Amino acid sequence: MGKRKNHKVRRITPVAQRVLKAAAEDRDRTFKEIGIAAGIEPNTAASVACRILKRPHIQERYQALMAETPGLRDQEILNTIAAGMSATKVERFADKGKVKTEKVDVDFATRRGYADLAVRLNGALTTRMEVAGKDGAPLIPEPITKALEGMDETTLNLLLTKLVTGE
Repeated sequence: MGKRKNHKVRRITPVAQRVLKAAAEDRDRTFKEIGIAAGIEPNTAASVACRILKRPHIQERYQALMAETPGLRDQEILNTIAAGMSATKVERFADKGKVKTEKVDVDFATRRGYADLAVRLNGALTTRMEVAGKDGAPLIPEPITKALEGMDETTLNLLLTKLVTGE
């Protein structure tokens, strides 16, 4: 007869549930703020909340909770970014404490931020970084570079496989 696997269902304690709820309500909270909001004593709030949120079954539940939370669904995020790319600012001109005129103008700084975010989320923008050796010298010596340039793709793949696997 085959062995039965022990599928232990991880229970989420009431304290962990409150920590999850506090973390989901405001993603900018610190561990201490999450712990305090969950009713944990302030002097241990940060460490307890951190320990709870690092558990794998809690992280799985947190991800599920984030997917259920309004404002975090993909379409809502896209709508928010689209609205941000049409941002405007209002300038008010006052005289003796009374607003005389208002001027609606394009908020280029905000629009640029949302455009940058949209491009990054789309994966179209990558940060290019050049890496060099000491004093700008190439990382791979020239004789090795020339030898690699002369190899066909199959030989190069075989060499890299041996290098990675240590064979």
